Amino acid sequence: METTVKRTIWALILGAGIELPSFAGTIYVATNGLNVSPFSTPETASTNIQAAVDIANDGDEVLVFSGKYGPASISKGITLRSKDGAMVTTVDGGNASRCLYLDHPDIRIEGFTIQSGLMQVENVNPLTYPFAK
Repeated sequence: METTVKRTIWALILGAGIELPSFAGTIYVATNGLNVSPFSTPETASTNIQAAVDIANDGDEVLVFSGKYGPASISKGITLRSKDGAMVTTVDGGNASRCLYLDHPDIRIEGFTIQSGLMQVENVNPLTYPFAK
């Protein structure tokens, strides 16, 4: 009887054209990962943040293990989270580029030290920077 009720409910949901929510995934990054896409386990983790971000979908979490990582550009609504915290997980721009370029309103960044970034600023009065528009 219970199985019949469940099947009836699913038939009503699917027949009504109700869109079911998709479940977010976790994509792993680790300096010692095997770098095997889709980076779905800590063992097969990407060795860089950008590769994980590239395959992520809106709503996914990119979970980063401790280590030092290069810059990344993010234009998806994802969460970039350090597993072990800012004391041991760093995004480093190498004094050559921005550490993180963020271009989406739903990006969350949690638990990183962000250092040695470079942003080129032209035609800005140094007395008003960073408040210049």
